[in-house]
Amino acid sequence: MVRLSMKKIHIFVFLAFLTSISVQCDALTLLSPTEGQVVRENVRIVIPSADLPTEGFIAIYADDGTGDRFLVSMGRESAIKSGNNLIFIWNSKSTYFDPQDPSREKHYRDGNYVLTVKVLNRGGSVVDSAQVKSCS
Repeated sequence: MVRLSMKKIHIFVFLAFLTSISVQCDALTLLSPTEGQVVRENVRIVIPSADLPTEGFIAIYADDGTGDRFLVSMGRESAIKSGNNLIFIWNSKSTYFDPQDPSREKHYRDGNYVLTVKVLNRGGSVVDSAQVKSCS
């Protein structure tokens, strides 16, 4: 009878261990922008605070049909905290330089884009992402 109790304890400890190492499988919740939303100038990118690891950061990409182009990465300290959410601002009219022609300033034109937000951990590994089609 004592052996049976020890077996139950071992099973309980093992299940508790499995629970403690479980990996979060929830998808990143992108609260803003939403599908089809018009985005111009200062684009608000809103995610729940819980979706970003404490020492993690987000990376934002835009695709105008020619492939993903890296825009910017921002850490938690760059966010505006609003309740349980983090708000990141991307200035879509800011200047960027194309690696193919770094001497010429470029700007994003108004148009349709697929925005991708990737959540990365401290080591730079992608832990989650979300996409949304937007208009400008």
